[in-house]
Amino acid sequence: MQERFRLLEEQYRSVVDSLKEVIFTTDAAFNWTFLNPAWTEITGFSVPETLGKPVLNYIHPEDRQRHIEEFSSLIAAKKIYCRYEIRYLAQTSGFRWLEVHVHLTFTREGKISGTTGTLHDITSQKLAQEALYQSESRLRGYFENSLVGIVIITPDRRLVEVNEALCNLLGYSRTELTQKNWTEWTHPEDLQAELEELIRIFAGESDGYVLDKRFIRQDSQVVYTRISVRCIRREDGACDHLIAVILDLSDRHRYEQQLKASEAFLNAIINAVPEPIFVKDQHHRWLILNDALCKLMGRSREELIGRSDYDFLPKAEADIFWEKDNLVFATEIAHENEETLTDSSGNVHIISTKKTLLTNPDGSKVLIGTIRDITNSKRLLEALCISEERFRSLVSNIPGAVYRCQGSADWTMEFLSDEIERICGYPASDFLGNEERSFTSIIHPEDAPRIQQEILVAVRAKEPFSLEYQIFHANGSIRWIHQKGRGIFKDDGDLLCLDGVLFDISDRKQAE
Repeated sequence: MQERFRLLEEQYRSVVDSLKEVIFTTDAAFNWTFLNPAWTEITGFSVPETLGKPVLNYIHPEDRQRHIEEFSSLIAAKKIYCRYEIRYLAQTSGFRWLEVHVHLTFTREGKISGTTGTLHDITSQKLAQEALYQSESRLRGYFENSLVGIVIITPDRRLVEVNEALCNLLGYSRTELTQKNWTEWTHPEDLQAELEELIRIFAGESDGYVLDKRFIRQDSQVVYTRISVRCIRREDGACDHLIAVILDLSDRHRYEQQLKASEAFLNAIINAVPEPIFVKDQHHRWLILNDALCKLMGRSREELIGRSDYDFLPKAEADIFWEKDNLVFATEIAHENEETLTDSSGNVHIISTKKTLLTNPDGSKVLIGTIRDITNSKRLLEALCISEERFRSLVSNIPGAVYRCQGSADWTMEFLSDEIERICGYPASDFLGNEERSFTSIIHPEDAPRIQQEILVAVRAKEPFSLEYQIFHANGSIRWIHQKGRGIFKDDGDLLCLDGVLFDISDRKQAE
């Protein structure tokens, strides 16, 4: 019998010693009275050095008060069992988390004789829980402190979670938002596009989408956003929930509208300018142009934007345009040039193009050009030159000096043909603008008063005049002049000038 008891005891001890959990007993003063080898494996303290010492010595200092409270509660309630989690000191790792299962033991008289129980090492679970908690806390922090709106939505479009940024964006409280359906604050015009995307997600054809969409705030204002939605699926592939991240684009939309208004204003201004205007990049492509340029080239704005001269003009013309473009890009000095431009109908225009360089804030360079179509003025100038040449030819064949002078007392000459030099010996240039002398200065003093009076009478009557008088030749001799002329008047009747011709009649006068 004794041998059997010994064998059972050995078997019992073998089982206890092999357990991974600590088996312990204490006395009524809560000093260790028994510990199995698992104690050493978990804490690093040997069993012999631990036995007889207070349990409290091995509990983490920060947890000792809680340990006392747990035991006090156990004793006061006269309960025989208690379970709690607490940190025990460990020789090498600082501490270990242990799950304590403890029973009170009693004497036959019912007095507390001590405790017995187990210590289960839950450090790994605790660390995992702590890591999970920290991860969840970080994620919650990201969720709550994000600068963009975040919302978790169920497949039936109910809002499960919303963050503060979304509340601020839409002007609702969390409670108000979570009581609403996702579609209630979506702009009606954007609802169909999003419903189509959701249908694709629920059909398994897509796991998310990105949309620019509008929401309606509580104050009825429209909020412009970009929303990115991702589907979180269950193992069977069904949609568990949707996560939506909402970026407020209201400021950008406002800036874009202001930019569009500014561009429209700029276009209105340049289109009001009658002269062609254009802007080119460094690849000679048209970036901006006005209606006048389209009209000049006979092309639409859509045809020209993004294209270059070689796409529409003869090579010889395009070569010149690019050469002058490159000159301005290289020197950064404004340049003006006359050239020809053939429009879509084959008409050749003579143009004067001025090009200047503009450097953008990003360092890129563009060419700003203005064009004057000088075709008509060139043709008029040519016609004027031909007409003037004919006039000069005609004047040179008249046997007298043709003149135009002011109606002033000294007859300031504005035009005088070269024949005058043969008549009086002085070149015409001497009299123009009274450069060297006035014409009246060579009239004989005896005739001057009469001539002035007769011309004055004729001008007042707006009739032609015909005069004969004497002048002093450059060689000192006296010559006779026959002057025919008339006044030229403005629309208001005021005298503009005197036009006429001077003939040398000295030979006739001598014959008489």
